[in-house]
Amino acid sequence: MEYMEHGALLKMNGKMTYEPIQDLQTIRKYLRDIILGLDYLHSKRVIHGDIKPENLLVGPDFVVRIADFGVSYILESDNPFVTKALGTPAFTAPECENKCFLAFPLDIWALGVTLVMMITGICPFAGDTIQDTFEKIQIHTPVIPPDLPTNLKHLITALLTKDPSQRIIMSQLKEHPWVTRNGEESLRQPYETITDNTTQKECDSTKFSQVEIISMNEDNADLNPS
Repeated sequence: MEYMEHGALLKMNGKMTYEPIQDLQTIRKYLRDIILGLDYLHSKRVIHGDIKPENLLVGPDFVVRIADFGVSYILESDNPFVTKALGTPAFTAPECENKCFLAFPLDIWALGVTLVMMITGICPFAGDTIQDTFEKIQIHTPVIPPDLPTNLKHLITALLTKDPSQRIIMSQLKEHPWVTRNGEESLRQPYETITDNTTQKECDSTKFSQVEIISMNEDNADLNPS
């Protein structure tokens, strides 16, 4: 087992608040690491299901590794839908209130929440109760610092688009101008990205296949994203 010398991506400095990363270049570097990790998982049809700062660990080489696969699962067929989300409430995508929802956009949404936290140190949808949190996820739009680069503000909006069929997908994310410095630093693409043109509207007519649950941790439904 590899020792993650620098610990979690963000350090807590109070209830529901974290020490933000001051340098945008460091944020970009860490984000690229996470994107590559998620790209690999999704290429294997693995949904992490609980992307958040505590599950992103920085090693001695300052490369971010994705950890804690306690609620992860593998899609066993070409069916892109799932019917249950077991991750931390404050990082749960808004479509999870439906009876079924697209799987891959769940990790993309949680990555957007994590990106906001890297910049601001604040979990944008955390509420006093789980119900309050879910209501914020449905109706609240995170405040984006006005002094951020335009491309970064666009990226945050694309990641946190509430309609999963309109949310940025992995292939677009790997080519986003802020991620790649306007194409000057292309993100290597060693894995075949799964292209999914399915929409949420097709959910009700989809025959569900079984999904293999790597493991479940029902206690992971705490409001606090730690």
